[in-house]
Amino acid sequence: MSSLQAATRAYVKRMGIEQMLRDCKKGGYHLEGTGLKGTRLIALLLVLTLAYGAATWVGQKLRQRGVAHYIARPPESQRSCARHSHFYTGLYAYSWVKFADTCADLVAALLQLSPGKRPFYQRGQRAMSLIRSTL
Repeated sequence: MSSLQAATRAYVKRMGIEQMLRDCKKGGYHLEGTGLKGTRLIALLLVLTLAYGAATWVGQKLRQRGVAHYIARPPESQRSCARHSHFYTGLYAYSWVKFADTCADLVAALLQLSPGKRPFYQRGQRAMSLIRSTL
């Protein structure tokens, strides 16, 4: 590399590629576990590419709206890069919404027991509406 800046840019790109490979292999799609080869592997990769792109787009939008920390662990001050990728955030947004829908009755009952928690619940509901509007 001709300069420190060029080396840094190359390393940042490499980390993005490593993150994508982690997402496809173990972080979401478990690609290695399929055991597919040839035409079936190519077909799966085409579908996976579309799904990966969609989940990544949703994750980016959620971070832009400031609600990604509800879904994924927030970044730590000593880390130079985010713990979870845009893909992870987008993929797990779907699970988060489904889980919230499943537990709505339970949450309502718990709020009756502890009404002081209502402001936190309302903040979470606002985040949920932003997440749903992104999906």
